[in-house]
Amino acid sequence: MSNQITPSEGDSIVCNSCGQLNPAWRTECKNCGKRLMLGSASRSATLSTARNRILRPQLLERPGCVTAYAVLLGIIAAFAGLAGLLFGFTTMINREFNLAAGLVLSVVMLAVGGFYIMVSRGLWELKNWARIVIIVTSSIGLIGPVLSILVVLVSPTSAQGVDPLIYLCLVGVQSAIPGYFLYWFSANGKYFQK
Repeated sequence: MSNQITPSEGDSIVCNSCGQLNPAWRTECKNCGKRLMLGSASRSATLSTARNRILRPQLLERPGCVTAYAVLLGIIAAFAGLAGLLFGFTTMINREFNLAAGLVLSVVMLAVGGFYIMVSRGLWELKNWARIVIIVTSSIGLIGPVLSILVVLVSPTSAQGVDPLIYLCLVGVQSAIPGYFLYWFSANGKYFQK
């Protein structure tokens, strides 16, 4: 008995190895090159599976912390955009400010708001590039607290009138937040689309 499939117009076969939809006349998958071996009994089940994969791609479940972070970034983006608009409007009305500098700052704030909206949406949709942006920004966010800790350790009097131990605790808390995001997003790439 041969595993050869008789081609018929409009018929398709799904590769058991990679899930690629192939024309019925093919004997090997056009995606992975594995041999397509189907009997006529399993063809209709495989075809309906293929249609479901095409119509309803497998959805990744978004972890709650990613949802919360995406919503938080969206709120920050809204405030940055609103602040940019208000600052630009105030700069144009109030002539005490330098008009060029005010408008540049307004455009920068609008750009930051747009960037945060883009990253927020990317996180919401579980895009890997958004995860990488969070990893990079969290790494940059750790630079300030780490430098502060080093300065206080080298010169305890530089804690600006605050007990160095309390200062180090405050800086530790300040570095824990981006540190946690850096760790979580680095370790949990499995939730994001490649």
